[in-house]
Amino acid sequence: MKTAILATAFAMVPLFAIAQDVNIQAVTDRVAAFDQAFADGDMGEVIRAMPPAVKGSIAEQAGVTVEALETAMISQIEAAMEAVTVESSVMDVEAATFGTTSQGRDYALIPTTTRMDIKDSGRVESTTTTVAVEDEGVWYLMRIDTPQHVAMLTGVYPGFADITFEPGNMRALGDSE
Repeated sequence: MKTAILATAFAMVPLFAIAQDVNIQAVTDRVAAFDQAFADGDMGEVIRAMPPAVKGSIAEQAGVTVEALETAMISQIEAAMEAVTVESSVMDVEAATFGTTSQGRDYALIPTTTRMDIKDSGRVESTTTTVAVEDEGVWYLMRIDTPQHVAMLTGVYPGFADITFEPGNMRALGDSE
């Protein structure tokens, strides 16, 4: 009996490894698509990378449709980007932590670093976490910079309440950095 249980347990290890590899590849692909959309200035695709449940919740609270919210978000990002030159933006999937929430939702916490030059403010570096969350077989991305972002995420995915998110950090860069 012990042998059968051990054999079953050991047989499951490769399945977990395969599932984890699939998750890593799916997240890597999603991040690459996001990076390309951002580089191309396709803010519509950047916004579509955000979990639909989060956008739905924000739209509901604002009393607008998801489409109206997306349009407003795209306009806001495009306006903000007029004063910003992004020097680099890296979501480090290789350093990501993969897991499953207590409610069975797969996720990845991806260290994210962005360097930018902000008109009239100078160069800054933002370090934060991007959460990749699987929803109905599709991976979505959401930067977690503030407690309000955590509240938005846990409002629609309560299983994330048990996950600790490091607060985002922004620091000024010197000329030699």
